[in-house]
Amino acid sequence: MLQWTSSKRQSGTGNRSRKFEISAGALVPGAAVLVIGVSRFGWSLGVLAAVLIVLSLVLHEAAHIVVAHFTGTAITGAGICLKGPYLRRKAASTRRAELCVTSAGLAMNALIFIVLWNSTELFHWLAGINLYFAACNLIPLGGSDGQRILALLRHPQPDIPQPVRRDHSLKPEQV
Repeated sequence: MLQWTSSKRQSGTGNRSRKFEISAGALVPGAAVLVIGVSRFGWSLGVLAAVLIVLSLVLHEAAHIVVAHFTGTAITGAGICLKGPYLRRKAASTRRAELCVTSAGLAMNALIFIVLWNSTELFHWLAGINLYFAACNLIPLGGSDGQRILALLRHPQPDIPQPVRRDHSLKPEQV
């Protein structure tokens, strides 16, 4: 496993350590992406297709990182492994911030899809791949964006005010 660690000292927050990890298992999805691209478009465009798929995955994770930065959510690590790219972070401070950070990657895949859909064959294909990435990320499996979104929808957090229920059966003089 290849690791890169950076520490950054910020006033009042102590040391923040960030890791980027690449495991040997990352070769499997990398090779699969290359094989898919080459089998679809030949060598020259296939390699470009593989690079663009990897760029899409990087943009997905970068969207999470950017929104996490703006919401003050600490990022502890990122990397790529057999399952694909991932991001390690602390939970956001509010439910709204958590939903924004979690949804950012899906929004990036949707944006890429919208921008590239009416393009030439390679970019149209890449748009479809990004739609597939977004759909797969919505499946609530362990560690996916879909699992986090489902958990947020199922378990209300205390930071968002819940509607006040009033009992109108009591008359004002009974209160």
